[in-house]
Amino acid sequence: MSIAFGPGQVCRWEPGLGFELDGRPCYVVGTNYVARYVCTNFWEDWRPEAIAEDLDRIAAAGLNAVRIPVHWEYAEPVPGSFRPEMLERMDTFFEMAAERGLLVMPWFLVGVATQNYDVSWRNGGSYFAEPMVSHAENHVRTMVGHLRRHPNILCWDLCDEPEGYSWIPNGETLPYDTDQFHHWLDRLHRAAKETDPERAVMLGFGPFGMGDMGMDVRRAAGVLDVMGVTAYPPYRKEDFQHGFRNTYFLGWSLRLSDCAGKGVFSCEAPGWSDVNASERSIGLFYRVTLSSQFANGSMGVLPWVWNDFDEGIRHLPPMDVSTAEPRFGISRADGSLKPAGEELRRFSELVAAYPPTEWPSVTPEVGVLMPMRPERVHHGLSCLFHHYVLLRQAGLRVRDLWIDDLPLFDGKLLFVPETPMTALRTGHWQQLERWVRDGGVLVSSNRQRTYVFNDLFGVVSEGERRCLQPLTIRACSSEVAGCEGLVLPDGRQYAEVSLAGGSALCLDQDGLPVVTMSRHGLGMAVYLAYPPEDALGALPAEELAIHGMHTLYRGLARLAGLSAPLTCPDPRVELDVRQHADGRLLGVAVNHSRFPVETTLSQEHSGEKVALRLAGSDAQWVVVDGPPDAPSVSPQD
Repeated sequence: MSIAFGPGQVCRWEPGLGFELDGRPCYVVGTNYVARYVCTNFWEDWRPEAIAEDLDRIAAAGLNAVRIPVHWEYAEPVPGSFRPEMLERMDTFFEMAAERGLLVMPWFLVGVATQNYDVSWRNGGSYFAEPMVSHAENHVRTMVGHLRRHPNILCWDLCDEPEGYSWIPNGETLPYDTDQFHHWLDRLHRAAKETDPERAVMLGFGPFGMGDMGMDVRRAAGVLDVMGVTAYPPYRKEDFQHGFRNTYFLGWSLRLSDCAGKGVFSCEAPGWSDVNASERSIGLFYRVTLSSQFANGSMGVLPWVWNDFDEGIRHLPPMDVSTAEPRFGISRADGSLKPAGEELRRFSELVAAYPPTEWPSVTPEVGVLMPMRPERVHHGLSCLFHHYVLLRQAGLRVRDLWIDDLPLFDGKLLFVPETPMTALRTGHWQQLERWVRDGGVLVSSNRQRTYVFNDLFGVVSEGERRCLQPLTIRACSSEVAGCEGLVLPDGRQYAEVSLAGGSALCLDQDGLPVVTMSRHGLGMAVYLAYPPEDALGALPAEELAIHGMHTLYRGLARLAGLSAPLTCPDPRVELDVRQHADGRLLGVAVNHSRFPVETTLSQEHSGEKVALRLAGSDAQWVVVDGPPDAPSVSPQD
């Protein structure tokens, strides 16, 4: 995937399509880079021969990009005064990278890079208030202005993990003031774009939904040219690193961050340290998540981080405190690739063989209406995440949106999942009712009640009770056949309803309606009285992996007239379907379970089935419906 650079070249971001270099699509498969001999500020401890050796190895591994930190105070020891040798060394780094066919993505205002950095001349002031906002703005203008002549700039990253400003002594306090934070973000974005209008500007956010940070994913996505994802799964203490929930989490993070529809890529994911998991487990984590990220629309991946750090410095700060950092690399201290590095190399071969611009996704897309304020997504993490997993198990592609986005949503099927702190208002439910009458299919498992509720869903709300025994679906209508016998864990709130104009799609063991449907105008509204996304969160990972609730969601998709040209019946397998202009189909099949799967891929137009055998924690890219010699590639090959 090496690139030949020339004077005047510019890498641009095309919304919804990804990076382009001279008008040619460029899928990024790269890595974050910090020199192995120092771990922290390699600009100060400058060893160009060692860095050149690392860049040689990165290029030899088939990668085409590196993401690097720019250390604010070392570059600018006094506000407005920039260190000449720093600028010279950065020019040299960009030139060395270009010689090896590598794009470079610098991130400013560190921030976080193996440890948390401050600037001594801040004097305890807020990063998000004056004079620090003006200092940051000037820093971005100066750096972008100096570096923009290099043809191998991938994009401009304003800052890495801005929540890190709360981790330094006398730093910011979480949650940030949302308006103040986004004023800071708007100023920095404008500074970069005014200095270099052609290249994309983004910010390396930590995963939204992981804490109360005061940052609004929707506002950020609306301002930035592209969203970048940094994601470390929150389920590591419950399961292996390559376990079911952990490998699904990166895809969920991507879909949430792409809520503006401009596109997204992983600027720091996947990644994990073999201090906390085996090289084998991390390698499997990479195998699954790389293909899953591709399946969820990521237009590039840059894991953390290229190398382990030299043994002789592992007792020094920051690694004496950040004890996992010495062995986070996808290559060992001697330069050899770990299993994770081998998986990344193989992934670069896959995307070269099947570029997403030539194989666009034809997986049916459904909307998920986020029923809460964007800066408070973390309150609904479990329900939102498990709802996403159910939709992926049902073979559906997810687009997250908020109620103000509804007029721009051109899909036919919209879900409103259960979350705490629901912020939808009566007027919003009236808007949803009009959307249904115009032909939409609305599926809600949200417990919120307004005066619209009974008429919209064709029921009378009798009240709520806690479900004290497992709920079993005993009877189903033909529209959702196959759900009989499914069991949901007890312990959650059950909304009891009686029918009043609507019909029951499913009944529980006591004959009570658990899924109802009511037609209005050209559309219909479906209600789930016992939210599966809430109940299934209590299951162990491998029980969740084989649970059959996805069959209900497949049935609801059929009810909305949605179907995919290729399907897989096994809930352990995430399937993204892509189609070439010549009609061939590509199935990106990802086994998120740690156990082997033997299943089939079924073609909609012919009914033919293709055998699919996946090892535990595996991925295969399978071409069907094409010439007999059409290639089929697996990361294992």
